[in-house]
Amino acid sequence: MKKVDVHLENNQNYIKRKLNYQKSYDLVIREFNVYYNGNSCKAFLVFFDGMVNKDYINNNILFKASSTFSNQNNTQYQDIGEFFIDNIVSNYGSVLKQDFEEIIADICFGNVVIFLDHYDQAIVCDMLQYEHRNISEPSFESTIKGPQEGFNEVLNVNTALVRKCVRNPHLIMEKISIGKRAENVCIIMYIDNLANPGIVKKVRNRISQIDTDVILATDTLTQYIETNSYSPIPQILPTERPDRVAGFLLQGRCVILTNNSPIAGVVPTTAIDWLHSSEDGYLKVPFNIILKLIRILAILAAIFLPAIYIATITYHIGVFPTSLAMSLVASREIVPLQFITEILLMEAAFELLREAEMRVPMRIGPVVSVVGGLILGQLAVNANIICSFTMIVVGFSGIALYAIPNFFVSYGLRAMRYILIVLAFLNGYLALSLGIFIFLILIVNTYSFDTRMLPTFYIDKDQNIIKEIFASPIWKKEYRSYTNKAQDKTAQPKIARRWLFHEKK
Repeated sequence: MKKVDVHLENNQNYIKRKLNYQKSYDLVIREFNVYYNGNSCKAFLVFFDGMVNKDYINNNILFKASSTFSNQNNTQYQDIGEFFIDNIVSNYGSVLKQDFEEIIADICFGNVVIFLDHYDQAIVCDMLQYEHRNISEPSFESTIKGPQEGFNEVLNVNTALVRKCVRNPHLIMEKISIGKRAENVCIIMYIDNLANPGIVKKVRNRISQIDTDVILATDTLTQYIETNSYSPIPQILPTERPDRVAGFLLQGRCVILTNNSPIAGVVPTTAIDWLHSSEDGYLKVPFNIILKLIRILAILAAIFLPAIYIATITYHIGVFPTSLAMSLVASREIVPLQFITEILLMEAAFELLREAEMRVPMRIGPVVSVVGGLILGQLAVNANIICSFTMIVVGFSGIALYAIPNFFVSYGLRAMRYILIVLAFLNGYLALSLGIFIFLILIVNTYSFDTRMLPTFYIDKDQNIIKEIFASPIWKKEYRSYTNKAQDKTAQPKIARRWLFHEKK
C-alpha cells in the first residue's frame, strides 16, 4: 500500500504516473506556495477539470495560501496540515489521508487534493461542482397535477430532492461503491423504523456482492440484483419522480439510486404497481376509479386483443353476429395474406414506426409519424394488402400500450402478446387459454425480494387486491399495503379528520 511521501516531488511524479498526466488533458496539477510561520512552503493541488468549481480554488485556496493572510493568525498549530485546514480550506469539508489508493479514488470522484512539502499526508477537499442539466419535468412520468420535478444525473441533487419531500431523521441513505475499473456510487434509501430489515439486508448484500468492471446507471444495476433475469415482468419498479420515491419510502419500501442516472429503482414491487401512476394521489376517488378501470382494460386489450381476434377469425367465426362475420369474410376476399401474416406484419411495422420515432431527431419525429401513419394505415388498406379490421385491431392494441402508467412494463407485455398471437393461430381458444395459464403461472412464481409479484388475493377486508387497486379516500387509508411488509402497518389513525368533531361541537 503506497503512502504519501514527505518529498513533494515524489508525490507529484506518482500522481502523474497513476493518472496518466501526459495523456489526460483534463487533469490539472497546479503548484503554489503556502506561507506558514514566516516561511514559504511548496505545495501543489490536483483535480479533474469540469468536476470542481475553479473559482473556489482560485479565491479560496490559491489566493489565501499565497497572500499575507496566512501570517496574520497568532494561533499555534501542531503542523502545516492543521494550519492549512483551519485557515485556508476551513469553509469546505476537508480530511487528511495517507493511502494513495484512497486519494486517487477521491480525485476521480471530483475532489481537490492538496499536497504539501515535507508533510506525509494529503488534504482531500470537497469542492465538487459537476456540470449537469437543471431539474426539469419528468420525461416518461409526466403529470398534470402534482410536482413537476424529476431526477437528473447528479446523485447529490437527487438525494436532496428526496430529503426535501421526506423530512424524517430516520431516513437512511447508505452508500455503496460499485464497479472495479470505473467506480460508481450507489445509494440505498429507506426509513429505518419502517422498512423491513430483511428486505434492506438482502438489497445491501446483493449490491455489495456484485463483481464487475463498471455499472453506470440504475437500470444496469437492477439487472444484477433481480431474481429472474429472463422474466418479462419487471421486478424492480423504475421511477424518475422524487414525490413518488417519497411515497414509496413512507410505505416501507427500499429505493436504489446511482450516480449518472435519473432513474430510481423501488423494491419490493408487485403487479398492482403497474396500475398506479404518480398522479393517482392527487386525484379524487371517483376519477381514480375510472382511470384504474381504463388502465385494466388497456392492459387486457394490449395483451389479448390481437390473439383473440386471430383465434376467433381462424377457428371460431361463429362467435360473431352473422352480419359482422359476413362483413369480415367480404373484406378478406381480396387480401392475399393469411390472418397470422397480416397481424405479424402490422405488428412489426408498428414496432418499426415506434422505434424510428424514438431514435430520429426531434424535428423529424412528426414527419416520421405522418408518413408512417399514411403508409401503414390508409395506403395499406387501399392497396388491399391489409384488412381494415386487422388495421383497427393492431392500432387499438398498440395505443392501449401507452395507457399503461409505467412505460417500461410495456416491453414485457409486447413479448407476451406475440407469443399469444402464435398460440391462438395454432389452436384457437384452447392454445390461447394455455398461454394465459402459463402467463399467470409465470407471474405467480416471480418474486421481488421475497415478495410475490401477484400478491394474495384476499386476506381480510383491509388486506385484499381490490382495495389495493381501487383506492378509497385518502383519509380512510389506515394501513400501509400488506405487500410491502413494513414494520409499522398503521399509516394513520382510524379517525384522521378530527376537525369533523370540532365542527359538530
